[in-house]
Amino acid sequence: MLQQRSLLRSGRGSHCSRGLVQHRIARAPLQCNAKDKAETAEKVPVRFRIRKKIEYGERLKIVGNQAALGSWDVSKALELKWHEGDLWVGSAEVPVKQDIEFKCVCSTPHGESWEDGSNRKFKALGPSYSLDIRCSWNNTRSTDVHAQELKPAEPAFRVLASLQSLDQEAEEADARAQQKEQQRARSRQASYSSMSSYSESDGESAVSAWQGREVQFMRSNQHSNERNGKWDTSNLPPAPHPLQTLVRGDEKAANWLRKLEVAKAVLVDEAERARPGVEALAAGFVYLQWVTTGAIPCVEGGGHYRPNHHARLAQHIFKSLEWTIEDDTDPSRAATLLARKLSTRLPSFGEAFTQQVPLTRIRDIAHRNDIPSDLKQEIKHTLQNKLHRNAGPEDLVAAEAMLGRITSGQYSGDFVSEFKIFVAELREFFNAAGLTDLLNAVKGAMSSEDRQVIDFFLGQKAALDSKQNPSPEDLV
Repeated sequence: MLQQRSLLRSGRGSHCSRGLVQHRIARAPLQCNAKDKAETAEKVPVRFRIRKKIEYGERLKIVGNQAALGSWDVSKALELKWHEGDLWVGSAEVPVKQDIEFKCVCSTPHGESWEDGSNRKFKALGPSYSLDIRCSWNNTRSTDVHAQELKPAEPAFRVLASLQSLDQEAEEADARAQQKEQQRARSRQASYSSMSSYSESDGESAVSAWQGREVQFMRSNQHSNERNGKWDTSNLPPAPHPLQTLVRGDEKAANWLRKLEVAKAVLVDEAERARPGVEALAAGFVYLQWVTTGAIPCVEGGGHYRPNHHARLAQHIFKSLEWTIEDDTDPSRAATLLARKLSTRLPSFGEAFTQQVPLTRIRDIAHRNDIPSDLKQEIKHTLQNKLHRNAGPEDLVAAEAMLGRITSGQYSGDFVSEFKIFVAELREFFNAAGLTDLLNAVKGAMSSEDRQVIDFFLGQKAALDSKQNPSPEDLV
């Protein structure tokens, strides 16, 4: 009977799927014979397995720190073969008694998509056993490594069909762990947002911090694409310094979406292992802070991009910030502090904003029959069309200004209520929600005891906020 040993198991991750595979790759048997002199072998066979649905034309690969895994070069990585049930399998030989690191990568016609999380790690402890490794996409802390004794003239790995029930149980356990981690991630994102400089009750902080152009209510499309500025890199450190990337990138980035792409270039694309260093984090934060406050203006940049594009970009950047925090071992924790501060300058990537058509409430508001025609036109051209075509921080300032005008006018209560809800949604999208909203958002992922603590805190806060001149004893 084959001997099996479980050498490694841990659990955490988030799940990602891409739709049903439309193609069928020629299947090749992955059985290989054990060496007769296994005890003297310097390398052992390793089989990698991952179950994932991907799109037509895409491939899954294993890339790592060994030559057989491409030495972190995706073009030379181990390419996996498709098997029934969207199971991707590939084998290679790796040296014994060495720390092996690897990641799963989805190769697409448009580039490579690396799975989230830290590098996967394992070590072949001796030459007498092959290793069978099961991975779950994006779940890098749940890498199952099983050893099987190598015997002469016998396959190095078990037949894939015999592992089906074991894999199913493990995948169900992974799914449960992923759900818990997603809740924790949402909680972390919301807690980081509490460092935002915006007010929770009205838009006064957003408006007072605004350094951009004065808000104009438009009854036709008068949004400008004119830019005034000088992008001089002569006194900056040479490329590939983050400041060079930011200045050169911003010169070509007219709108907010393109500026987020510039930030992504510094914080993800050009960062080693997609983990930005302190210099990149500091430069990225200052750049996004200036963009958020209008000191670096956003203008019409052409094209038609709904806010879900911005949300997905933010998600990519946020993942790199999370990896940076995980890997930060410096006693100063400078990278962690910068990463958390920087995350507050990203738009929200909550489910409401990553869907195909987000922020639809403003469309319904602009077509109400209980408001004047001129106000309809102003809402349509100042906010609705602009948001769904070319969203930017200036839209929040415009919405806050319009809310102030609406609440001071003679409009129906239903209309005012709907517009307030829209502005609250917009604050959430721009990561400008206040402390009360953020705490209420994370309560669902907490224990009953923690929810009681939050409720008590919010009650005390509400009582304090209601006092015009709180005493020092009230503040303690």
